[in-house]
Amino acid sequence: NHKLSINNTLILSEMNNGYDVWAPDNNKDYETFTDQPGEDSQKTNAFSSKVEYREDKWSLVGIVSGSLSNLIHSYDGDWGNNAFWEDPSTYNFDSYYYGYYAPYQYFDETTRIKNNTSSELRFYNEKFSIGAYFKKLEEKDDAEGYLFGGEGNVARASSDYNIDIKAVYAHLNSDLNDKMSLSNSLRYEINDVNYIGESFGYSNDTIPTVRSNEEFKLNGFKSSVAYKISPDLKLFAHASYGYKTGGVNQQPYVSSQNRIYNPEYLGNFEISLKHSTDKIFTNISYFYSDRIDQQISISAQQNINDPNSFYYFTTNSENRGFSRGAEFDLNARISKKLFLKTSFAYLDTWTSKF
Repeated sequence: NHKLSINNTLILSEMNNGYDVWAPDNNKDYETFTDQPGEDSQKTNAFSSKVEYREDKWSLVGIVSGSLSNLIHSYDGDWGNNAFWEDPSTYNFDSYYYGYYAPYQYFDETTRIKNNTSSELRFYNEKFSIGAYFKKLEEKDDAEGYLFGGEGNVARASSDYNIDIKAVYAHLNSDLNDKMSLSNSLRYEINDVNYIGESFGYSNDTIPTVRSNEEFKLNGFKSSVAYKISPDLKLFAHASYGYKTGGVNQQPYVSSQNRIYNPEYLGNFEISLKHSTDKIFTNISYFYSDRIDQQISISAQQNINDPNSFYYFTTNSENRGFSRGAEFDLNARISKKLFLKTSFAYLDTWTSKF
């Protein structure tokens, strides 16, 4: 009826794709030489239901969704067959000289099952909104092959990933007078990240188990102001503080002190001046973004007695980085049939030593 609406969506998707794209000669002749072509397939069942109830001065909306996905990703890790590697005109691989008497195989396969559910409840009107959001991810991975780049002699691995997200948020618009208005938003989120990963070597020897149970508490906000200088000219400014959650490094040989990485935060400020008439629109803006506890991907020796124990992992830099820049936009109507659109932008980024 005119107050209640229900929107339901159902998705059934199946993609059976092969995966055979790499070649030792960089695909010079658009020809691959794999003896074990891979697979990149996905089967997903998903649904979403949105119910909205509207009164004259307020509305209430609830959303529930879920998905179940089965994925397979596999490929021939050595990109070629034995005849290609042993061909004197290509690489002339001598199995007797190198001591590899068995076929040269590096086939990798990962199967993944992902189960996603989420729900949201929101109460709002023209001036404000408040809401709560919940999400749960359950993922199970099984991998076999030349894993982690061959580091640690890993041949098989299985893992369970569980992430629970709970969040509340609020938004408020307010007019201070005829010329100035404010907009403020707040969000508080808790992420529970649980992970367990088991790996096995080529001789079925057990490799250290990775376990992690972390809780990340995250805060974000945005505050903006709009000021009408004249009917055609407006000034906008906003400050925001956003986040990217932390996580766990799954490489089994990363040391315990580097196992967990923390959230990264972004403090952002922007100011812009907009001029608009019936025939021309211009906008000039400047922004500055500060990366706090930035997440970086590095490699480092994990065992003080083993100079070969260099592994890649994600960590946080104690120092900071920033992005800053300016933008200019111009849209002009020259005639009834001719329009001009042009823009210029300048970006400067910096990351400190770490």
